[in-house]
Amino acid sequence: MEIFNQSPAVTIEQVLANRDRRVKLQASLLTDEYPTVIAIKLNIPGPVKNGPTIRQYFEEVNRQFETGLKAQGWPYKLSLMDLESVTGPESFYQLQADPRSVKKLTRQFEESSADHRLLDMDVIYQDGAQPRSISRADLNLPARTCLICGRLAKDCGRSRRHTVAELQQKVAELIEGALQ
Repeated sequence: MEIFNQSPAVTIEQVLANRDRRVKLQASLLTDEYPTVIAIKLNIPGPVKNGPTIRQYFEEVNRQFETGLKAQGWPYKLSLMDLESVTGPESFYQLQADPRSVKKLTRQFEESSADHRLLDMDVIYQDGAQPRSISRADLNLPARTCLICGRLAKDCGRSRRHTVAELQQKVAELIEGALQ
């Protein structure tokens, strides 16, 4: 799996620090002009979260997603795309659109092809004084399923039903297939 030999491993401390940074950034991007934010990252198992192939894939799916955004006619801007972070590439879009409608669009995009299931697309909006993320459950949507066996992804993750190597193999197949 060459894709996972292209970059250094990330530590749990780096992942947690990046999560804190991302939450602060998302909150700062919520404005009166752009009251909805989409934060996009990849669900990559194991300690290697980035590399040339992963970056290439991430840029491509962002291009595809922007085509869908343009088709909706919602005013938006790409506020940040960080391709170099050891914790994995991320992008942040600010939109003038109803957050529930945006969540429906992101869910449709995530499910529009097998490789898009690697995407983690969070929709954030201002709920009073607090930023809030819309969950699948908020829209009565089914929970994510495992890439390998189709069971609930949370159950497989919690029980460690599949090895990191098995998950990485599946992720590599999906990414490499999408780039061909």
